[in-house]
Amino acid sequence: RPEFALRTGLSSLYFQLGRFEEGIALYREVLSWKPDNPAIYKNIADGYIRMGEEIQAIEILEEAKDIFPYNSSIYSQLGYLYHEQGEEENAIESWKQALEISPEFLRLRDYIDFISEKEEIAEVDARELIAKAPSAEEYPDASAAMLLDETRRIIHLDGTSSTTYHKIIKLFNRRGIEKFGEVFITYNAWGERITIKKARTFKLDGTIIDATSIKDIFPLEGYRLYSNISQKVISMPALEEGVTIEYQYTLDDYSRGF
Repeated sequence: RPEFALRTGLSSLYFQLGRFEEGIALYREVLSWKPDNPAIYKNIADGYIRMGEEIQAIEILEEAKDIFPYNSSIYSQLGYLYHEQGEEENAIESWKQALEISPEFLRLRDYIDFISEKEEIAEVDARELIAKAPSAEEYPDASAAMLLDETRRIIHLDGTSSTTYHKIIKLFNRRGIEKFGEVFITYNAWGERITIKKARTFKLDGTIIDATSIKDIFPLEGYRLYSNISQKVISMPALEEGVTIEYQYTLDDYSRGF
């Protein structure tokens, strides 16, 4: 109805002018007409946040989540507010609820991992592996030696998964450089995400050079409308015979959400 549009427009104008209390009062009036509109609840919460009244913002969103139990953005915003208040347990619980509804919200999983300090289980000592690595003379027919080939998969309660790949390879000769010097990671752009965690070269003098060339390409460029296949390409730096390369990446599969 016209009065609804007029009052929501006026509420928005009050917010722009910094008159948040008046804007919130109008939004609450609108809410009495349109209690089934989650955007109004979120607008009221936004007003409280801009006034520095985070507790009231949490209260209105808690009320909203009971009315709209399948609205992931409400849970997501609640998580941020709880995090700002230092209530990490409530923040994580809210974000988990958001992920259950919308598994593609991968940034929320990143926040949960960061807060829970679960990101790394154990750090591999690359230098120790390199010190114990075989020489080209020991394997004259080989192009390289695989010092580490580790895969770690976590399946989350919502059916999504995160798989981390970690490889350390010593390159013996030109064949090794040609074979391993560029890393091609194929993934489904519509349901997966690649995060590069490490990509570096250990030179013969012990210097570490990080990769700076990481590109996204589409193997079926002419068929972009019909194909969701993408590749991330890492060009390993400072390659020469005898160097060791290390790369680690995580593939997040959230295709259950589609």
